[in-house]
Amino acid sequence: MPPLFFLLYFFLIAPHVVTSQIRQCSKKEDLPRIVYLILTHNEVTLKSANKLITVLYDKEHYFFVHVDAKYVPVRRGLVEDLKRNRTNVEWAQIYDVQWARWSMVEPTLWAMEQATKKIEAMGFFY
Repeated sequence: MPPLFFLLYFFLIAPHVVTSQIRQCSKKEDLPRIVYLILTHNEVTLKSANKLITVLYDKEHYFFVHVDAKYVPVRRGLVEDLKRNRTNVEWAQIYDVQWARWSMVEPTLWAMEQATKKIEAMGFFY
């Protein structure tokens, strides 16, 4: 049951909390800039990531999508759909992620490294 709660909170409740905080900001400089890390490993999770980015998309936020290195796209354009007219979405297929191994942490570190490179442009991020 905890994984279900985790998914419900972070994908349904948390974005609405952030959205309500954004509405309270008076100036554009006060708006929070959020960095999202999305890990995918097959076609189903890639499609879900695309839907999630569509729902959460804002030009002030950054999205880093890591596609498992083992995944070979069935439909070539599926990965490119993530970036479709979105300049602040980056994806990479670097790490071969193995369940319950250090390789699960490596994509997170990659995204954090990419996000820290964007700090000057963003000012700050969540």
